Amino acid sequence: TPSAMPALELTDASVEIRALDLAFGTEVVRARDASAKAPTVLVIHGLNSHVGNPNVRALTVALAKRGARAVTFDLPGHGTCVDASGTDARGVYTGKEEVVERARATLDAVGGEDTAAAVSICGSSLG
Repeated sequence: TPSAMPALELTDASVEIRALDLAFGTEVVRARDASAKAPTVLVIHGLNSHVGNPNVRALTVALAKRGARAVTFDLPGHGTCVDASGTDARGVYTGKEEVVERARATLDAVGGEDTAAAVSICGSSLG
């Protein structure tokens, strides 16, 4: 008989999960006892997903439990997403330039936390 898939670990007492103060959804997940120079992994979610999606969260928690600082952000048109006028902009793709701007802003926001010089990028689904 096939074995059951293990349950997704969406949190763990050994990790902290917090949002950054940016205009779009973000999360930083790291081990509570992590080194200040923990490697940073930028996790990019897939189509129709967001930073709080269970698959994305399970990936970031798993990375944090293994010593990384996992950082993720909502792609344009996903998750917590409003345009300049404050209108809900979910489903509105604004182009790859906006994706790069959000990735840069997210990494800059954690950059003041003694981020290691190198950043790895990891995708979830179509991310």
